[in-house]
Amino acid sequence: TPLQALVMLNDPTILEASRVMAEKLMQENSSTESKINKAFRIILCRKTEDQEKKVLLKYFTDEKNELGRKPKLAALLLQVGEAPMAKIVDPISEAALMETIHMLYNLEETITK
Repeated sequence: TPLQALVMLNDPTILEASRVMAEKLMQENSSTESKINKAFRIILCRKTEDQEKKVLLKYFTDEKNELGRKPKLAALLLQVGEAPMAKIVDPISEAALMETIHMLYNLEETITK
């Protein structure tokens, strides 16, 4: 229902889960693509297909560019939730990864399986 979609998009628990996963992935010495693939595997329990990789990397890049123009928004995103924040080296990339993970949590496949 529309109400369920709004809850998934705005629920602090989902946002915090996205932030915490992004923080953990950002601490790994791996490429952005590897981080996104790992998040996908954790959330959807399968590997990404080629077209999905392209879409996710484009989404990440678009979010990173947008948040680069709005660093205050990136800082606000990274403050959501009660879990202590990890040391942030690159807040723009971390916030973009958080938004990408948030999108994964909101996929129909994630919600219904």
